Amino acid sequence: MKQFEESVQYNEGRYSVKWPCKSESNALTDNYVLSLGKLKPTARRLKLDPELFKTYDETFKEQLEKGIIETCDGKVDGPVYYMPVITVIIP
Repeated sequence: MKQFEESVQYNEGRYSVKWPCKSESNALTDNYVLSLGKLKPTARRLKLDPELFKTYDETFKEQLEKGIIETCDGKVDGPVYYMPVITVIIP
């Protein structure tokens, strides 16, 4: 919790914090294959549900616009963590 509290920053109207990690191991492992494996069933589900696909599309566009997420061309220097897509449906 201390690490979290010490890393809170407010910049250009947004809060950010450092990614929490154990102090004895700051090396990120390559989770590309794991994230891709979680994405594939989601993509199949979106093909079957046009309304859900539209919601995903709008959400990604909005988050790109706001700088919450960014595109990746696959050429990254240094450690990288791919956030798996997780569907949260609010009725």
